[in-house]
Amino acid sequence: LMLAGGIWEALITTAAGLLVAIPMHLGHHYLEKQADEIAFLLKEVAVFLKKERGADGV
Repeated sequence: LMLAGGIWEALITTAAGLLVAIPMHLGHHYLEKQADEIAFLLKEVAVFLKKERGADGV
């Protein structure tokens, strides 16, 4: 009976961990994608501004 209780406790804690970990993983993936898109746009703006300033850099 003690072994069954221990297994039950392990299953409950594993399920609770997954209930936390899965949404956190999805949120991290979403935020990482957003950050990558912002970084890409900032690089595009930097290239544009560099071209606009011309070769002399003024």
